[in-house]
Amino acid sequence: MNPDLALKHPPVVASMASQRSWLVMLLAASAGGLIAYVGLSGLINAGLANDLLSQSSNNWPLVIAGWLVAAWVAITIHELGHMTGAVSSGLLPLMLFSGPLQLELEAGRLRCSINRHRSTWGGLAVAIPRAGSPLEPRQAIWTVAGGPLSSASVALVTLIMYPYLSGLESVFLFQVGLMSLAIGVATLIPLQTGGFASDGGQLWQLLRSDARALQRLQLAAIIGRNFSGHRPRQWDLENLQKIARESKLAVLKTSALLLAAQVIDDRPDRQAALRGFEFLAKDLHDGGLAAYPRAFRVGLTLPIAIYLAQQSRDADAAQRWMEVYTDGIEEPHERLHARAAICMARGDVAAARALALEALEKLSKSPPTGLRALASERLQAIASLEMSTIST
Repeated sequence: MNPDLALKHPPVVASMASQRSWLVMLLAASAGGLIAYVGLSGLINAGLANDLLSQSSNNWPLVIAGWLVAAWVAITIHELGHMTGAVSSGLLPLMLFSGPLQLELEAGRLRCSINRHRSTWGGLAVAIPRAGSPLEPRQAIWTVAGGPLSSASVALVTLIMYPYLSGLESVFLFQVGLMSLAIGVATLIPLQTGGFASDGGQLWQLLRSDARALQRLQLAAIIGRNFSGHRPRQWDLENLQKIARESKLAVLKTSALLLAAQVIDDRPDRQAALRGFEFLAKDLHDGGLAAYPRAFRVGLTLPIAIYLAQQSRDADAAQRWMEVYTDGIEEPHERLHARAAICMARGDVAAARALALEALEKLSKSPPTGLRALASERLQAIASLEMSTIST
């Protein structure tokens, strides 16, 4: 299909099957739970969990709370392992998320804050190559392997230390060790589907010189820069375009095209931005939308709707893209932004202003990211334009 027509008319989605990435992640979590159960049963049968079983009823609330804290500690250890592997191979640490913890390295200083990005509570470590250097396979292997290695090491150390402690301290150590073992083994299972791959899946790809693993890590680094507040115009456009050209995995290609379009849209070249969104729309028509996990497809269609309405003033095409999906995982402000831009393109200034202000209110309650900074700027432009229009 012609790229211009592809941008004006979204693909038919009624017959599109959903990717089962969520099922694979559920299987990985189930595998971890099974490993923890088998490990706990084995330790009980071997008489190595006596401190856990001998706790009085008064201590059981602490024991239950201990499992939750131990899970968080084990996740943090796993992500620190990824970061250690990255730094030891020459990458620059950028940020680490684990549950409520967010660590960022800014101008050589470590900043600790509350992680308000709930989607990263399961753990994320981001490191990037030094300026002008590509991500090398050796660096990627150490980065990915660092997580399971750290989890396995902690599990081994706790097993060695456990007999020398007693009381609640030994119980908590036992919990951390068991959770670390479960996470380490579960993440090593080579699971892959759609855009998701476990540590084991990525290692398998890297050891086979499969470019998909490197591309996935490169995209993760760019997404990490978004979380750290870097505007799209500051992202690595050349790398995104390279991934879009070379990737043989539809999900990675589509993700790269979306990020590249957002980079160019945050720069002054309007013709280049138009071409970027045309390439993205054509890819979605050619199977990119169908290959994307169902819950995340709205994250592809709403940015196109916003661009068409606010930058191209094509309200009808924007309306069509906005209505492709009305469910899924989306930013709280994004659909309001699309509706505000559509109203502005149609000349309904009062509705556009009200929707823009409502979207800005939603944005003010969300943690800052690079994309949200761009959205705030665009929404403020709509509100200011409508106010000046009304006053005249």
